[in-house]
Amino acid sequence: MAQEQWETIYTSFKGNDHNDAEGWIVSNNYQGNLFTKCNGVTLFGGYNAFGKDAIVSKLFKLPPHHQLKITFQFWKIDSWNAEFVYLIAEDYKWSQGYIYYQGTQQCGVYYSDWNEMSQLITRLLVQVTNRKTLSHVNRQLKSQLNCQKMIQHKNLKFYKMHKSMKKHHNNKIQMLFKLILKKIGLMNSLSTLQIHLNIYQFIKHVLMMGVHMKMIIHNYVQCVDYVQLVKHLAQKAFKNLEQIEQENCKLQCFIFQDVIISFNFYNLFFKQQYIFQIQSLFQLLQNLGQQYEELIINIK
Repeated sequence: MAQEQWETIYTSFKGNDHNDAEGWIVSNNYQGNLFTKCNGVTLFGGYNAFGKDAIVSKLFKLPPHHQLKITFQFWKIDSWNAEFVYLIAEDYKWSQGYIYYQGTQQCGVYYSDWNEMSQLITRLLVQVTNRKTLSHVNRQLKSQLNCQKMIQHKNLKFYKMHKSMKKHHNNKIQMLFKLILKKIGLMNSLSTLQIHLNIYQFIKHVLMMGVHMKMIIHNYVQCVDYVQLVKHLAQKAFKNLEQIEQENCKLQCFIFQDVIISFNFYNLFFKQQYIFQIQSLFQLLQNLGQQYEELIINIK
């Protein structure tokens, strides 16, 4: 099979030339700052430049195309509390969440556990005639997943399709995952998929900091077994767990939504909040399926 040929349309911010910012529209940056340094690397944005609600955009005039590849180096700096960075191009939207303790201390505010990390991100957009938003790199969901179906169906099967088989949708080969919606089965799946539930890392901090704790579960209400599992893990990790409640209840679940869990620790002298992000199953499948031409999801 012949290798695809790519034409580079635009590249910038590879060195120290501040003229690279020409044509970029920047909103909500700090005091008009555009460039900073982190660990000797010149960044477009960065500490005391681009922060919460900052938006950068540029209009490109592209030749006719059927695919578009975007590659950029993103830096997460300082305290990210399950906040997200977004990339929007044509009809495509990508997002990634970060937590403050990810990475190592490199720049910004030198505060305990406020770390920095850089990530090379590549996204591939496929041009389609009906301008339907594609979920990920040349992949399509073959079934509409939602919380209702998650409850009605007791198992969820995922199949991978080899590149050579992409035109033969009936030949769904090799089951990739099978998740049983029971506490034990789901717990095993959590371990297998390495979901970022880093509760146990905080035990020592919690025992030293507070007496009372309230856990708030955001963004889902229908995935009952999943909720019970999270409660079980939290109660096992924290003996001083006082109350668990759900808020922002919507007809969503961890299939499409990253699950955000916040822990509030408080006593007479202070209140502090830790936030955990559990990557959505949808995002996990996208990440795990990068080596496949197409990822097919069936519910039975």
